[in-house]
Amino acid sequence: MPFGNDLWDKFPQTEQYVHEGIDFMGVFEEFVKRKSELEKDYAKALKKLVKPVKETLEKKTKGTQLRYNRNSIVILPFSYCCSF
Repeated sequence: MPFGNDLWDKFPQTEQYVHEGIDFMGVFEEFVKRKSELEKDYAKALKKLVKPVKETLEKKTKGTQLRYNRNSIVILPFSYCCSF
């Protein structure tokens, strides 16, 4: 059954449905934009928070390499983890 035969008398309902979808996408777009701005600000704040700790750890562990894990930081001698 072709589209034209099935919905010949349903144009107003179909048009309303499409416009509601377009309106929803506008609202959703604004939501995603605001959410991405918040996440970007959050990422900057986390970098700012971690920077002093990272610098302190790097000073204390000269000659070693830090390996970051989700749950912990492992400090290995540089010669152990890297070979040239």
